[in-house]
Amino acid sequence: MPTPAERNALLFLAGVALVGGGVRVLHSAKLGHEVAAAERLAGGPVRPTDASSALEAQLAAVDSARKTRGSTGKASTSKTDTRSRAPRRRVAKTDSAPQERPKRTRLRDSSPETKQPKLPIQRSRGQPQVPVDINRATAAELEQLPRIGPALAARIVAWRIQHGPFRSMDDLRHVHGIGTTVSSLLQPMVTF
Repeated sequence: MPTPAERNALLFLAGVALVGGGVRVLHSAKLGHEVAAAERLAGGPVRPTDASSALEAQLAAVDSARKTRGSTGKASTSKTDTRSRAPRRRVAKTDSAPQERPKRTRLRDSSPETKQPKLPIQRSRGQPQVPVDINRATAAELEQLPRIGPALAARIVAWRIQHGPFRSMDDLRHVHGIGTTVSSLLQPMVTF
């Protein structure tokens, strides 16, 4: 005797099978109506196209496109021709034997125990010499900090105006764009 859960699963599968069968019957009935309408318009029986004739027509079209491409020297721009979209590499011709490509090595191990914070981006205008008071600094002074661009500096100033002075690094992390990585980079460079 099936359990209630098994009975529900069987009823669900039977329902899906019935719905699928009903959809197939409706589609075949629709196809029958379309064929009958086409026969009325044509004035006689219409032979449905089979898969082999459709495939032959497609192959003929491809062969025709290849011949056209070969005579003009240009690649086709159809959506199905992916080869024409791929960039081509230029290979330098040398008389010597082909050289072996150097193997790529991983620069940094990404395992959790050796994960290091990313280094700050070096800017041409230089890093600030003294810690910046985040509550008094202008947007231009904030831009001197690593990973702080004009948009983020403007958001810091706007948050400070709207919510009051920052009390800690946690308050600074409320600004959109300052996450754990950026806050850990800014920690030694800012004061509150």
